[in-house]
Amino acid sequence: YPDEPELQICHRLDRETSGVLVLARDREAAAFLKDAIGRKDRTTKEYLAIVHGQPPWDTEARLDIPLRLSTEADDTRLPHVRMLPDPRGLEAITRVIVEQRTGAYALVRCTLVTGRQHQIRAHLAAAGFPIVGDKLYTHGDDAFIEYCDEGLTPELAAMFVIPRHALHAARITLPHPEGG
Repeated sequence: YPDEPELQICHRLDRETSGVLVLARDREAAAFLKDAIGRKDRTTKEYLAIVHGQPPWDTEARLDIPLRLSTEADDTRLPHVRMLPDPRGLEAITRVIVEQRTGAYALVRCTLVTGRQHQIRAHLAAAGFPIVGDKLYTHGDDAFIEYCDEGLTPELAAMFVIPRHALHAARITLPHPEGG
């Protein structure tokens, strides 16, 4: 829209996550949409992910795993980067349904009930089914640091399976700024 004022992004996706992104054409619409997205009761976000392994869920699973940001006190080389499961952390709930199974992988649909940083990635990894290609939650700190330092070497490419994590923002449902 070259004749429109500058579009405003109303939420964010993690780096390497593809999919739906909400933009607004003016400040009023942006404020309305950002508020609606911030209030989880007014929006629904669904993601598709390809995970390692075969989750045992035949019906919808509810991953209710509180999360907190890593610190220097944790056994990690990456303080303030990774979200960790912690009963004292912030409430984080993801609903997960297995859509398709094949070989060593499964396609899952994740619906956010809450919306924490890296929530889906951290929840699936904590449940034992990390996202294919996720450099931070699937292969540990050393692989992530090596990727940051050296880029996608042939050895890392083989380990990660694909060059980016297999997480896609498939759908967002939200009220329209002009009446619902």
